[in-house]
Amino acid sequence: MAGRFLILIVVLYAFVSCKYVRYSFKEGNIPAEIKSISIAYIQNKASIVVPQLSQQLTDKLRQKYLSETRLDIVPNDGDFDIKGVITSYAVEPVALQAGQKASQNQLKISVQIQFENKKIPKNNFNETFTQFAEFASEKSLTSVEQQLIGIISEKITQAIFNKTLSDW
Repeated sequence: MAGRFLILIVVLYAFVSCKYVRYSFKEGNIPAEIKSISIAYIQNKASIVVPQLSQQLTDKLRQKYLSETRLDIVPNDGDFDIKGVITSYAVEPVALQAGQKASQNQLKISVQIQFENKKIPKNNFNETFTQFAEFASEKSLTSVEQQLIGIISEKITQAIFNKTLSDW
């Protein structure tokens, strides 16, 4: 009986002490002096403009910070400030087969991001993030475009998020 009681105490202690271990950005990996983030609408200056791409990227980026950090999203002048421009939207062949015909194409999107950390300026950067998704050449871009944009937007959002928080 004493052995069971001891095991119960050890298990309860383990559960109670686990609540103090923090693994997410939201719980404290961002310095305390950083309280807010402003994310400007990402402009589309690519030669091919897909109307919903700017809004989709902006929304995904805002949602990422809202759901995975404790930062308040403010319209402007946040402790973190992100501005961006879509600089490229292109389809390129990637896998050639006999007769110089592509068996795979890729949709590639590039976004230039200007990040300002108003509390720790050494962490500022201006960088281009490029991501792509491949699709079979027998499919038309219009038939897979929305799916590919979703995949690429997710990758770009994650890359920006990781870069802005990489020093913590």
